[in-house]
Amino acid sequence: MIRPAILFMLGLLAVNSTGLAAASSGSNIEDRIRAGIGYIVNQYAAASAATGFLHGTNGPIETQRMYSFDNGIVALALSTYQQTHSSEEYYSYLKAAVQFLQRAQTGSGDFHEYFDISNNTWGLGGQLYYWNSYALMGVAYAAYTVTDAFPAEKAYWTGIVNVLRLCVDYWIPRTQTPGGQILFSFPGQSAKADLAANAAMLAALIHIALFEYYWGDVKLAANYAKWSQSIAVWLYFLQERNATSWGRGGFYHNATRTLQLTFENGLAMFALNSYYKAIGVLLATFHPSISELRESMMNWTAGYVEATRDSWNGPQYGRSAMGILPYPKETLAGASLIQALVDVWINIGGPTHPPGYWSDAQELYEWMTGSNELSLDLQQARDIHGEGGGFYAGIQENGANTDSYLTTTALAVYAMVRASYIEVFEFPWPAVSLAFVLCLPLLEARWVKRARVSKQSQIRESVEKAAGHMSGFDLPSFIWLHAVGRFVCTYRKGA
Repeated sequence: MIRPAILFMLGLLAVNSTGLAAASSGSNIEDRIRAGIGYIVNQYAAASAATGFLHGTNGPIETQRMYSFDNGIVALALSTYQQTHSSEEYYSYLKAAVQFLQRAQTGSGDFHEYFDISNNTWGLGGQLYYWNSYALMGVAYAAYTVTDAFPAEKAYWTGIVNVLRLCVDYWIPRTQTPGGQILFSFPGQSAKADLAANAAMLAALIHIALFEYYWGDVKLAANYAKWSQSIAVWLYFLQERNATSWGRGGFYHNATRTLQLTFENGLAMFALNSYYKAIGVLLATFHPSISELRESMMNWTAGYVEATRDSWNGPQYGRSAMGILPYPKETLAGASLIQALVDVWINIGGPTHPPGYWSDAQELYEWMTGSNELSLDLQQARDIHGEGGGFYAGIQENGANTDSYLTTTALAVYAMVRASYIEVFEFPWPAVSLAFVLCLPLLEARWVKRARVSKQSQIRESVEKAAGHMSGFDLPSFIWLHAVGRFVCTYRKGA
């Protein structure tokens, strides 16, 4: 009996979907996503010993390099598109990025830094260099999300997860300290506990753990979850929780607690968001707690994101005790914040009008697409074949930085896909809130990311979350929504 109403409301949603025009090009977010993916696809190249995606765009292909870091972020972007759009259109390219990393793996499980096409040689390897965490993060995320959405692909991705395990099983016990942080190698430097690399490794481990939990070995899943928990504790320690401190809400670059950088702040929150969604499934008891993580998200948004934005609501480089560090204003940092804020909004809820996580993400998207100090659409970079769709590196004190690298566009695509996935930029929420609630039985997997807890608790959490998103929300509405939630739970339980 509920299905005709749902179909009607789905039609209402379609009528109310308007799409947000980009600031300078007139393209909506889906057009921008496809243009960005077009840029990624055009960076694909095949060499005698490796196939993958090129880092740079200047000069002939024969002079280029393919980096493990880049190919990991490509896997992150393309797998998210495949999952959210239920499309295998770019699956062969996703597999190409993964296969590059298979070939890049060394005898000790880590990944070479790059493959140089000009002389058919592999770059540095043999230690747990920082780029390994990004390669692992992208492919682990891909393995979980694609298998979740396309169960027939489980056998392929099981083999890939086994490749990733060769790296983490060997290196994590050798590099993780009693404090939880992992010491990564850097060329020409001493090993150090890098914030961004640890955040990426946390995201990698939590997705390997989820894969093992649902389709592999539950005992292995618990082991990876415990490793990820140790990193999460360390990340949580690096966040400033003193409300009167200059660094309030932000994650420090290292234990000296003197610097906070925007790109790695977004990545740290991405990691904790991933941990927040999964750790309760993987471990019976854990730390930081759910309430601590929620508080972390709120403090981070108010204390760092909203406190460090420029006059156009764009990302500044970072801050220290001396004040804001404005330049360079990086597209990579903007994308990093967008994807983190989208997840915070999913986890916490809140209004779609300023101030709020939803509007914070939207304003960063608008900054990237033209609402910035230069009135410049940053998605005008050309790929190695001279076609558009890529993103410029960002804005410097003396003007635009029109350099273009694969990682920037790939992370921007990932951020836009995540935003489009929950209709951050497509739906006027006050007009569709009721319709959305009535559609929850069809949309529950999108809201809870197929978390495999009971269907009844999934629906209840989704209804509560939808209630939190509504503006002008009063007690009678809450009671009515609660009744709807109970009815839907009962309906689903009997289905």
